Amino acid sequence: MKYKIGILQGRLSKAPPNRLQYFPKKYNLEFPVAKNIGFNHIEMFTERKFNPYNPIWNIKGLKSLKENKNLIYSFVDDYILKKKINKEIYIYYRKLIIQLKKINIKVLTIPFYGNNKITHNNYLNYIDFLNYLSILCFKNKIDLSIESNISPDLFFVLKKKIRKNLFFTFDTGNRILLKRNLNKDLLNLNKSIKHIHIKDKDIDKKNVQLGKGLVNFKSFFLTLKKIKYRGRLSLETPRGNNPQKIAKMNLTFLQKIIT
Repeated sequence: MKYKIGILQGRLSKAPPNRLQYFPKKYNLEFPVAKNIGFNHIEMFTERKFNPYNPIWNIKGLKSLKENKNLIYSFVDDYILKKKINKEIYIYYRKLIIQLKKINIKVLTIPFYGNNKITHNNYLNYIDFLNYLSILCFKNKIDLSIESNISPDLFFVLKKKIRKNLFFTFDTGNRILLKRNLNKDLLNLNKSIKHIHIKDKDIDKKNVQLGKGLVNFKSFFLTLKKIKYRGRLSLETPRGNNPQKIAKMNLTFLQKIIT
C-alpha cells in the first residue's frame, strides 16, 4: 500500500532551542523543499497564541498558499489548547473555517488536550461546540477530525451525539504512551480515522527520530493495512540539527517499512 505522506509546517526549518511547535518566518520556502524531499503535502497549523502574520489570516498569505495548492491538504489548530470554550472561540472558528475553505483544506484536526482534554466526566460539555464545528465544516466541505487520548468507546459515544461529520486523527506518539494497545485502538477506530500524525516517543516521553522510540511501526502499518486506511499521514517529528536531512531520513524510514 502506498500512502501519501506530508510533514507539519515548520519542521523543515530551524527553530529556537526547545521549540518543537514553531511557525517558520519564511514558511513559503518550505514548499519547494518538501516537494524536493518527496513529501506530498505540508500540514499547516495555527499557534496557541494568535499570530496575525500566519498566512491563513491575510490576503498576501492566502495568495502564496494558493500558489502551492498541490502541497496543501490538512490543517491542525493549536489555538484551542489554552482557550476556554466560550463565545470568542465560536467566533474564532467561524472565521478560521471560512479561511480554510479559500485554500481548499480537506481535513481540519482539532487537538483536545491541555485546557480542553476530553474525559468520561466532561465529554457532554463539548457536544454543542462539536456540533457547531461539524456543521460549519460540513457546509464548507471540510472533514472535522479530533485528536485526543480518549478510548475508541468514548469516541463513538461522542460521535453518536454529533449531527454531521466527526472523525478521528490518530497520533502514534501520543497514544503509545497510554496504558492501551495502540494497534487494538487502531482496529477499533477503523473507518473513523480520517488522518494520522506520525511520531515516535521514548520512555521519557520525548519526541525522537522515527524508529528510536517505543512505536513498533512495522506492526502499526500491518494493522493499517488490515483496516484498509486510505487517508494521509503527516510527520510531527523533531528537527534535529539539520531539519531537512532528518525529515528525509524519517521519510525514507517509513517508505522502507511500507514497501
